[in-house]
Amino acid sequence: MGYLIYTNILSELRKDKKANAGVLDWYAQTNGNSLYVSVLTLGETFGHAKLAFLKQYLPFENGIPSDDTFRRFFRAIAPEKFQELFVEWVRVWLNSDVAEKVIAIDGKRLRGSYDGNQSAIHMVSAFASEV
Repeated sequence: MGYLIYTNILSELRKDKKANAGVLDWYAQTNGNSLYVSVLTLGETFGHAKLAFLKQYLPFENGIPSDDTFRRFFRAIAPEKFQELFVEWVRVWLNSDVAEKVIAIDGKRLRGSYDGNQSAIHMVSAFASEV
């Protein structure tokens, strides 16, 4: 079984001795190969770590957006339009340098991530490798 780790768990683990004992016990008993970090968590964590850098481009007056804000943003995107633009973007990058590589695409539906009338979160990862 795999576990998707969100910001709250990472924050708890970073507290060391002040961390919640239940979280520490669970983490100690869990195989590290079954832990996965949410892309939303990566974005939020990266944002906090690189806030000074990011402020060169946007003001971030209220700090880094939370994973809920990212989730609302992605839900507002029209899937058909996203697909059209994504395919167009991939075609721009598909040239002779990558023509001989295999692009492995992995999609996952996050169980239990649905919210009311909204469907569950779907994630896609792509990896390039030599043939």
